[in-house]
Amino acid sequence: MNSEFDRALQDLGFDSFNGKNFFDFGLQRDDKSTIAVNLFRDEQAAALRISVFGSKPVPASVSNAFFRLFAAAALEPLRGGIGVGIQEGNEHLCVFFTLPVKNYQPRDSVLVLEKLIAEIEKWDELLPFAGS
Repeated sequence: MNSEFDRALQDLGFDSFNGKNFFDFGLQRDDKSTIAVNLFRDEQAAALRISVFGSKPVPASVSNAFFRLFAAAALEPLRGGIGVGIQEGNEHLCVFFTLPVKNYQPRDSVLVLEKLIAEIEKWDELLPFAGS
């Protein structure tokens, strides 16, 4: 099983997880802001949990329309899709996906990360208009 996790991480250009099954790094955007990427090797579930945090804080108060959009997107993991949420203690939106590694194919982790980056970009673009 570790070989699938190692291949997923190596496809992203990194060597190994730390001793606690985590790996994190930042990606700098053209505007010099940074998005944070966290990887968790969940051996019990045989899955790589990938989360990406946006660079813009969520407003203290959001519009009803934004909340409904957010709430609907939060349910996407129930349909096998990308989830969205806010991690406790963090004021930035997070998008996440659980990638099963049992039948890992080359570049699966890269494709998932690309989708997550596109998704967080979309949410970061919406945030300036989210206030109520």
